[in-house]
Amino acid sequence: MTNRISKLIHAYAQTVITGKSSEHPTQRSIQFIISWILKIGISGLALGYIFQKLQGETVIIESTLNVFFGLTNIQVMTYTFLAAFLIAANWGLEMVKWNLLIAPNFDSRWTTAVKGVLSGATFGIFTPNRIGEFVGRILALNPKQRISGSVLSFVNGLSQTLATLTFGVIGCLFLLESLAVESLGDLAVRLIQVTLIAFWVLCMILYLNLNFIGVLFERSSKLALFTKYLAPVSSLSTGLLHKLFVLSIIRFATFLGQYFLLFSLMLSEPDWIIIGGASMLSLFSSTVFSLVPVPDLILREAIALSYFGLFEFDLGIVSSVVFAVWVLNIAIPALVGSIVLLSYRIFRPT
Repeated sequence: MTNRISKLIHAYAQTVITGKSSEHPTQRSIQFIISWILKIGISGLALGYIFQKLQGETVIIESTLNVFFGLTNIQVMTYTFLAAFLIAANWGLEMVKWNLLIAPNFDSRWTTAVKGVLSGATFGIFTPNRIGEFVGRILALNPKQRISGSVLSFVNGLSQTLATLTFGVIGCLFLLESLAVESLGDLAVRLIQVTLIAFWVLCMILYLNLNFIGVLFERSSKLALFTKYLAPVSSLSTGLLHKLFVLSIIRFATFLGQYFLLFSLMLSEPDWIIIGGASMLSLFSSTVFSLVPVPDLILREAIALSYFGLFEFDLGIVSSVVFAVWVLNIAIPALVGSIVLLSYRIFRPT
């Protein structure tokens, strides 16, 4: 009996490492059970996390719904349509980006990109810095492609981070111009602004030359072993990297669009310049401090309150907007992804 259990454990360990589907009926049964435990478990964790957050924000939810239900029917339909459009545009652009990266390298279908992005949202919602997103994406790939897929996921995240940095620099320039000239002086502010722009230019140059990473690995005898996994990066053209960056910029604009939409709902006379600048800084800082061991929603709210508070905004309204953006941008896609995740074949032939 002990020997049989040991064999089953060994077979399962080999399956997890290789991702291969065994021909042995018992092992296939084990894989089937483990697969469904993982899929139901991850989906359950995501749903539980969202439910917990909704329970903790009942006051904000009630105040937001009161404002929403006070609108006319035409206004309700308009806001609902725009919210749905921004959600679709946001995640649709992310699917386009991911497909641009994996299709040429893995000869994958569009459905692979769609499933990977949506299930990634489910994995990411309850993990620090939403690092679990890449797990959902690579599970949609063939086992042999998963290591290279992880590298491409890093490239995809880098393009979005650079887009966030771009808007963050714009937000910093706005903040310095609005609040720092009198306290620091005009010359100091200009030097800081030039330094920020120079840093952004340097990051852009490094990003558009990512293909040289593979070349460096090939030239190093100690790193040559990993060259085959970096082959997709080495083949990335500057044109493709530029396209990913532009799509990331547009995607970031959908984030801002969500802030504008919700502030227009909550405020009678919004100051769009201040809202735009503070929103850019909030989104940028949320990315910079995302490694801090604090739940994502709490971090987003604390950062947004600190920036909007500088301009004497109603902090209750700011909290409502941040929470609503989280629901639109994170919670709803994660709910859809939890359903998509159930269609996965985690263990399958290579």
